[in-house]
Amino acid sequence: MAEHFIEKSLEIIQYQKQTNFDNFVIKSTSKTIEFAKTIENLLTNNSPISEEIETEIHSFGIETVEKITQFIIEIYPQLGIKASKINEEINQIFRDYFTATQHRNFRQNIQLK
Repeated sequence: MAEHFIEKSLEIIQYQKQTNFDNFVIKSTSKTIEFAKTIENLLTNNSPISEEIETEIHSFGIETVEKITQFIIEIYPQLGIKASKINEEINQIFRDYFTATQHRNFRQNIQLK
């Protein structure tokens, strides 16, 4: 969703924050792939997923969503009135993103149990 937001925002305006956002998404995607490989190896070897790894992944997810949210909040107003129109794809991406991030897994004040 972040990549799609960047792509659609670039169709409206070129803004330095988009480059910063894109770089962040690339790094986050790479880290996500590393975590996936770690989990895949553990599962393949019938090894348990430690609480430490689970906490690390959960913390990474929270931090990533917070940073993506910050980028979107900074970029979206720069896109002007065009982005606010209901029939614009960027508007739908914006609304979908903020609906999805309301899930409890992405809110830091919830303790892992």
